[in-house]
This record gives sequence, structure tokens and C-alpha cells, in this order.
Amino acid sequence: MLKKCATLAWIFVIAAATLQGACGYPTSCSIIPTADILQTGSVRFEFENDGLAKVGESGSIYYGFTQIGLTPRVEFGIDRYDVSGEPQDNFNAKFLLVSESPKAPALAVGIMDVADGSKASYYGIATRTFGRFRLHAGYIHAEYANGAMLGAEQQVAKGTYLLEDWTEGSGNYLSLGIYRELNKNWGVTLLHGWANGSGAEDLTAINLSYTIPLWKPAGASTE
Repeated sequence: MLKKCATLAWIFVIAAATLQGACGYPTSCSIIPTADILQTGSVRFEFENDGLAKVGESGSIYYGFTQIGLTPRVEFGIDRYDVSGEPQDNFNAKFLLVSESPKAPALAVGIMDVADGSKASYYGIATRTFGRFRLHAGYIHAEYANGAMLGAEQQVAKGTYLLEDWTEGSGNYLSLGIYRELNKNWGVTLLHGWANGSGAEDLTAINLSYTIPLWKPAGASTE
């Protein structure tokens, strides 16, 4: 147990020292959170570039996100971002209240953007699966958004998904993206967001994710 805790602490130290992130962010569609929980014992690193209009252009921001599945119902994240030259750590947590069933969606609540000098954001989200198609709907209360969230995923081929989501508010986006599993550990997402407000700039982003098992869940087979 001590060895597991030490390994987990080392992951946190590395993440805080090397990653840059816009905000602590949970498992998501292309932008909005979903009711999904990362598999227990897994850790996921995400490296992202958000460019206004073009990825990698001058003024674009590089982010990093670290997410950990603590239990079948709890997910936790710690991230660092540096937009103005002053690094800041942000945290998030998500709790699965109700698992998805044949008759009802999964329901989760969460908190994110938790940091000194920042106002935390709160949300509730429901996720429903219809074969290869999934729907997400919820509500978020944050400094940058205070309203509805909607999202959809469609599996179009093995390991390939189309993503679409929308967040209410003039400073937010209607986004369309594609996610591709490169192998069992790596995945990549490309997305473009159309700004809701007429005076705001559109957003283009690329996200590279790497997921590994950190420990075996209790009761899991050792074979």
C-alpha cells in the first residue's frame, strides 16, 4: 500500500512540474464533461494546444491535464497552467451518483477550476448510451458559463468517434471534433469550436492522451 501511495505521489509531482493546463478538467466529450468515470486504478495524461483559429499559431496556449480513477464512482484531477507567466495548479473531482441502466442514464456531479484566487465551477451531467450513439446533457455554474451543456458521440468505425457539444453563453462554443484511438494507451482528438458570441474568436484544438493502469482495483484478477 505504501508503495502504491508513493507511486501516486510521484505521478502528482511529475505532473505538477511538467504539465501546463487551462483548468482541472474531468473526462469529457470534446469540451463539456460527461458522466463517465476513468477506470479505477488508471491515470490519464493529456497534452493539448488550443489556438484561436489555428492550432500552434502565435498566442495559442499549451495545456496539460492529469486525471486519475480513484474508485468506480470517483475521479480526481490535478493540472497546471501558465497563461500569464505565473503557473497555477487547478483541481477537479467528479462523483458518479447513478450508473447507467437499460432504463435510465448515468448521472454525475462535479467540481472543477479549484485553485487559489479562482472561483470553483460546479456541474451536473447525465449520459445515455444508444448502441454506438451517446448523448450528454447537463448544467454548469462557472465564471465563464452559467447554463446548459449538450453533447453527442457517434462511433463511426473501430476506435473512431465523432464528437459534438455546446455550452450556453456568449463566451463558449459549439464544437465538432473527432477522436481516434491510436492503440490501447494513446488517443488523439481534433476539434473546432464556433464561438457563440458574434465578437468572439473561434477555437481550434488538438489533444493527445496517454492512459496507463497504475494499480489493480480490489477484487480484480491477477492473471
